[in-house]
Amino acid sequence: MRILILVDLLNNWALHNRAKAIKKYINNAEIEIRGVENRVEIRKALFDVTALEGHEKFDVIHFNFTYGVTLFHDFIIKNKDRCVITIVNERSLLEGFGVDKGLLEKIMKECPHITTVSRTISEKFKVRYIPNGIDKDLFFKCKNPVVGYAGTEKENKNVFEIIKACRELGLRFETAFYREGNPEYSHDKMQDFYMKLDVYIHASLTEGFNNTVIEALSCNVPVLMTKQGSWQEFEGWVEFIEPTCKDIKRGLQKILGRSLIEEKFTWEKIVSQYLEVYKSAVH
Repeated sequence: MRILILVDLLNNWALHNRAKAIKKYINNAEIEIRGVENRVEIRKALFDVTALEGHEKFDVIHFNFTYGVTLFHDFIIKNKDRCVITIVNERSLLEGFGVDKGLLEKIMKECPHITTVSRTISEKFKVRYIPNGIDKDLFFKCKNPVVGYAGTEKENKNVFEIIKACRELGLRFETAFYREGNPEYSHDKMQDFYMKLDVYIHASLTEGFNNTVIEALSCNVPVLMTKQGSWQEFEGWVEFIEPTCKDIKRGLQKILGRSLIEEKFTWEKIVSQYLEVYKSAVH
């Protein structure tokens, strides 16, 4: 299979990276990536001469951009069975940004191989949704977040639910326990403790005024806390959780975005969807 991918600006991160990922992860195809001139005043003169030169030798032509794509309208309609169109922004389709809106809607209706990175467009126009992805060879590092708690080990502080949640998520848990006469940190050293953290958790079952919460906030450390004590003071500045292991884990998943990426958004998984579209265009 020979595939030509047209990209609006070769240095555009989203568009060019998608094209490069497709070329990288589809190993059994011959893929060429070409840039499309982005200046409107000279586009018409250049499109047919440069972007589509030798198009006859390609099985699939992938228009991997939206802005200006309707300048290809006649070519796309004539070759619609081997053209793949990726709608990469909502403004073009919904507002006519950089396109003839009527011609773009015609392309959407007549061409069988339309994809989009927008769920809104996918649902409204009934076309295939394929999201963007991450190249793990480039983004191979991720932080190992540190979760912290300061205070006593009394039952009402609910510390063991935090410990359980961190253990199940494989997170590092740091404490600054206050033990009568023998605190782990003297108060003048607590700033050093908070500065080590990526998130502070206060999962109390009962509370007075949440002093360690304001200490963490003073260090710009994000806080998860239960609605106990003077919690109303912190609305809009913290995330509220229920005092259960399950809900603590729900709150903590926001600092574990790598798990979401591994599950749904690596290019290895996503590019296979483009391969399916290409195959449908060839057969």
